[in-house]
Amino acid sequence: KTLIRRCFSIGLLLQLIVYFPFSNILYATDRDDIKFERLSLEHGLSQSTITCIFQDSKGFLWFGTLDGLNKYDGYNFTVYHKNTTDPYSISDDWITSIFEDRKGRMWIGTLNGGLNKFNRENERFSNYLIPFDSTLNKPALLFPDSPFLFSVFNNKTITSVYEDKSNVLWVGTFGAGIYRFIPEAEEFEKHDMGLDNEHIAEIKYVVNIYEDQNNIIWIGTFGGGLIKLEPQTGKVKRFSFNESDPHSLSDNKVMSIQGDDYGMLWIGTFGGGLNVFDPRTEIFSHYINQASNSNSIGGNNIVSICQDEEGSFWFAVFGVGLDKYDREQNKFIHYLHDPSNPNSLSDPTIWTLHEDRSGILWIGTVIGSGLNKYNPRSANFIHVRNDPRTANCLNDNVVWAIHEDRSGILWIGTHTGGLNRYDRTTNTFNHYQHDASDSNSLSGNQIRSILEDRTGTLWIGTFDKGLNQFDRKRNRFVRYQHNPDVPGSLSDNRIRSIYEDKNGDLWIGTLGGGLNKFDRTTKTFVSFKYSSSELNSISDDRVYTCLEDKSGTFWIGTFGGGLNKFDRQENEFISYQYDPENINSLSNDRIISLHEDKTRTLWVATYGGGLNKFDRKSETFSRINEKDGLPQDVIYGILEDNGGNFWISTNTGIFKFNPRLNSFRNYDIHDGLQSNEFNAGAYFKSESGEMFFGGVNGFNSFFPGEIGDNQHIPSIVISAFRKFDKIIKREPTEITLSHKDNFFSIEFAALDYANPEKNEYAYKLEGFDKDWIYCGTRRTASYTNI
Repeated sequence: KTLIRRCFSIGLLLQLIVYFPFSNILYATDRDDIKFERLSLEHGLSQSTITCIFQDSKGFLWFGTLDGLNKYDGYNFTVYHKNTTDPYSISDDWITSIFEDRKGRMWIGTLNGGLNKFNRENERFSNYLIPFDSTLNKPALLFPDSPFLFSVFNNKTITSVYEDKSNVLWVGTFGAGIYRFIPEAEEFEKHDMGLDNEHIAEIKYVVNIYEDQNNIIWIGTFGGGLIKLEPQTGKVKRFSFNESDPHSLSDNKVMSIQGDDYGMLWIGTFGGGLNVFDPRTEIFSHYINQASNSNSIGGNNIVSICQDEEGSFWFAVFGVGLDKYDREQNKFIHYLHDPSNPNSLSDPTIWTLHEDRSGILWIGTVIGSGLNKYNPRSANFIHVRNDPRTANCLNDNVVWAIHEDRSGILWIGTHTGGLNRYDRTTNTFNHYQHDASDSNSLSGNQIRSILEDRTGTLWIGTFDKGLNQFDRKRNRFVRYQHNPDVPGSLSDNRIRSIYEDKNGDLWIGTLGGGLNKFDRTTKTFVSFKYSSSELNSISDDRVYTCLEDKSGTFWIGTFGGGLNKFDRQENEFISYQYDPENINSLSNDRIISLHEDKTRTLWVATYGGGLNKFDRKSETFSRINEKDGLPQDVIYGILEDNGGNFWISTNTGIFKFNPRLNSFRNYDIHDGLQSNEFNAGAYFKSESGEMFFGGVNGFNSFFPGEIGDNQHIPSIVISAFRKFDKIIKREPTEITLSHKDNFFSIEFAALDYANPEKNEYAYKLEGFDKDWIYCGTRRTASYTNI
């Protein structure tokens, strides 16, 4: 956890500490299976068409919609609406642009209400209208193919606001050109851009304003092409489409401009695709959609461009989706809307893109689908799942077993889809399922365990159809099943675990027939079952897991009979079980998995009792459960990384446990996991150190060394001050209280948007609180009788 402290002067001094989300992950390589989180009206957004996105200097995110201005702190939306009875409300609910100048003043452009300045302290808006010019009063629908599907008047429609490095505020309009605004004099000064009358009408439809690293102002117009403006000299130059020049701008409708580190300008047009412009040579290079080339840009209507902190470019392709440019391979990666996948884009009609200071990409859609949020730090958990659009995929999302063989092939056992063979080098799946007409097919489609033994033979255990031995050369299965009339047959067809010991003996755990030892020579089984009349029998016939430790001791975990130590020479079992009168006994008799760590300590994972650490000398257990900070008492699988940390699957995600420090870090679906719910038996660590965990929505793979902490240090703000349960101020800088105001509460937030629900806080009111008050995820400090 990273500790952050901020102080606020509010009469009495309040200090806040925030523990921001530690379960965010470092960047991964590009993949086309990234996950998008969706936010819409049910999360508090006032309207689901997003016109613009901006992050202010304090860290708040602002979203413009067709029905109000939205401020977001990661938890709640504060919405500002036009109020006809309040002269200090925002002038129009249709928001078109948002900008903050160097003095911290917020400027809001609207469709029919002109320009607004927002005063944070009193939450009032000041409205400014460009002087009316009746000669230019023409509707935007002069352009029939325009994405601006509304009729507006030029002096009220603000499309862009930008403050250049000389502190000049530029205001672009849709129909009246571009203006300089002097806030102190509250005056607009029109800039005609010095062009001849031939193009005067075209350049008045300003869409965006961008300043490059040389302080040159670039203006994108809808119909007038690209305008270069040198503020120091006043020189103006227009770049437009020229049919006879292949190096000219590809289309005069310029929607977005973004510079890169090399001084090049990336220009999105509506109809002409993407342009890359070299200001030194004044040559345009074009990226156009090619129907026959899947690596070309997804479409020719590029309405927004964003460069992320890694230098990669993202493009909003209107009506198609989101594209990312792979510079090394000179190709575009496409992210589309998939109605069957809730983690895909919510809609293909994207209007605006913005990356916040923590590296999260925000995507605004305009057909009622709200916001999409992509956290690239969640990408190192690779997620493999069923894709109904193709047969070349995992054929069932419920995964119960995973095993990687010595050749690197991944074998996945599913709930009803049988056995999946996944070759990751070719990205191909092969499916093996039961065929009633073929006795050499898989005996059943519900797989619970998979093992490749030392001879390279693959063994598959089914839920109710016995054991299978797979002959990969002849592509056939040999079945071993329970037959009460045949001595030496498998004791039960419900297979839960398969284990090979150091001697090469194969042990089969069943869900009702106890433990089986397979004789490879005679192809028969010796079974060990519970007997109430035998003191040294196995304690339960439901065998979930087996483990031979480094000293050669053989351990068996049962689901109801606790832990068993097996003497293979004497065929005797010693059991360890839960004793409610003994705190040093096993915490729960339902054992799911066993693990011996690098220090040769035995760990026992239970279903409902958390973790148990076994002391071999005293033969006692020390318990670690939810009371000790364990996120979940239902433990499915334990894998250990090279640093001695445990990675543990549960019903609340995967958590990383440091047994030396007794510390936990939790990862959940927001970090890229297939689901918060995982399955017993579905865990495996490969020779390369890669880990695999399966659950109810496919499986995840990852390298533990690539899973790191979120290094972003967010701002901490007081988001509201309440007196006698009534909000007095939002974002207060100073509040004066009388001696009667002795009941108040303070709301606060850490402006980190990766996983805000995981932020944990502590607060202290100096002079009143003796110690820090640790309040978990609660974000309110309440005081009475101050």
